Amino acid sequence: EVLLSARTRAKAELLSRDCRGRVCGSNQDVVDGSDLVLLSVRPAFAKDVLSEVTLREDQVLISVVAGVAVAELAPLASPAQVVRAMPVTSAEAASSPTLITPPHPTVEALFSHCGHAIPVEKDSEFEAAATNACVYGWFFKLFDCLREETERAGVSPEVARPLVLGMARGAAEVALLKPNERLDTTARTIASEGSFTRLGLDHLEARRAFDPWREAFGRVYASLKGEGQ
Repeated sequence: EVLLSARTRAKAELLSRDCRGRVCGSNQDVVDGSDLVLLSVRPAFAKDVLSEVTLREDQVLISVVAGVAVAELAPLASPAQVVRAMPVTSAEAASSPTLITPPHPTVEALFSHCGHAIPVEKDSEFEAAATNACVYGWFFKLFDCLREETERAGVSPEVARPLVLGMARGAAEVALLKPNERLDTTARTIASEGSFTRLGLDHLEARRAFDPWREAFGRVYASLKGEGQ
């Protein structure tokens, strides 16, 4: 059974329809009726929301709030255990690689329904890894750029979109099949000397096209650590 907070009535009613959940009268009602409590608010509101409820020792608070460490939430959630998780919207397609810290079998089992869980031991490692949850959102812009250029070259929209997305998924699947192979090695193997693939890769590297991605990653990571923009 899914119990829902009425904090945002419209969202609660939408989730109630989609998840067959029950909207409760207050956050405390949600907590009282739950074994696992999911905290999903903007970072600025996390501590205020937790300060308004009382959790039990037999509960687990799962925080999907970005940039707020377990140590910051633990005193407010005590005596419940706090576990951080960072799913992305590909959970809708049952393909979210969801970070979890600290490792917790029940939480890992929950998020396995949304894709696969990736447990890490430390908050510091979680924060660095969670930056990729932001990178995930950038891929769509890259895919759209490639879709646009494919259509500009004369390919129909009905072909261009699934082709671009299929190539992206295929590249990821090939890399996942070779967990011990460096990704740049895979790239160089496919972009062999004299190939058209190598022609494009050489151009991207000559233009230092990957540097802005590194810089954007660094900016987001610094912000998640609380070091400002």
